[in-house]
Amino acid sequence: MTSQQKLIDTIVAETGLSAETVDRLCEATSAVITDALCEGDSVALPAFGTFSTNKTDEYTTRDNVTGDLILMPPAINVIFSPARKLTKAAVGEKGDGDE
Repeated sequence: MTSQQKLIDTIVAETGLSAETVDRLCEATSAVITDALCEGDSVALPAFGTFSTNKTDEYTTRDNVTGDLILMPPAINVIFSPARKLTKAAVGEKGDGDE
């Protein structure tokens, strides 16, 4: 797993921007994505993927040990759907994706 500092160092090396600028850009990107998801919007980054949310209504389930019914509260889950190009790159395939 790449640490945030290694990510920043890599971007600095590839762009020539200062580490402070890259750090601020990473923080701003995270904040913008978080705000959009909190508002129920999705965020699409071409050639990377799409962040979105999925709302689950409350439901009942049964405790496997006691057999009691349990009411599960509603939840909002964050979903990341990778772009085809990212998926292909991760498995070592060459070629451009359509996304």
